[in-house]
Amino acid sequence: MEKMSLKNIKVILIAIIILFILVSIFKAQTAALSNASKTKESAVENANNKIPEEYTIPNEEIQKENNSVDEELEVDTDPNEPQVQNKETSEGTNLTEDFNPELFKEKEASKEPKTQEDKNADKLLSQDILETKKEQQVQKTTIQQVKKDKTPQEVFDFALSEMEKGRYNSAIYEFNNAIDKATTEEMSLAARKYLAQCYEKKGINTEAFDMYEYIYLHTNNKDDLLEMNRVAHKTTREHTAHNYIQKYIDEHPEEKDNLSRYINY
Repeated sequence: MEKMSLKNIKVILIAIIILFILVSIFKAQTAALSNASKTKESAVENANNKIPEEYTIPNEEIQKENNSVDEELEVDTDPNEPQVQNKETSEGTNLTEDFNPELFKEKEASKEPKTQEDKNADKLLSQDILETKKEQQVQKTTIQQVKKDKTPQEVFDFALSEMEKGRYNSAIYEFNNAIDKATTEEMSLAARKYLAQCYEKKGINTEAFDMYEYIYLHTNNKDDLLEMNRVAHKTTREHTAHNYIQKYIDEHPEEKDNLSRYINY
């Protein structure tokens, strides 16, 4: 009996130990499953909280999103339908820099209709502008007609007045006109003489020499010869001037004593 009892006790103890081990294993598995569940929940929570509350979307992403929206609008918009301009964007638009005629027409059309007073004012303004243009055209035509109808003497006098005022460029232009319009050789030579002086004032001495040479060949005057010789010293035409002086002496021997000093080196 005692042996059977001891044997039963051992069996019971073994059964208790096995049961204890099974319970421990079960608890360990339960704990592992619980930890795995918590880890998963924590990962989900971290993923949800990845973007902070004050996070700002980068400008590049905003631009891409806007571009995609614009592309969708361009595709979906019927070209025959009137386009509605965004007020917020149109207010900052500078028409002088990026003028869109269609948007401008729509903007003008969206304005309140003008009153009769506004229409009358616009009409008067248009008439004033038209009359002003007509007056300017008349004045321009009149000025051109006056210039065209100037007499040769008036052209000569105006050129001389420009020269006296020191406006040599204008005087050169007007003296050339005077030469073209001159009706007498005397006026033509006088215009050339003043023209030569203007060239000399401007430092254009070669042109001045040509003018004096032309004058001397038409007058054969000693004073004109000496003027030509004087300007020749400012150019490379001295030899030409000396030849003219020698020829003049040959034709007028009585002037030899007076003119020889101009060709003596």
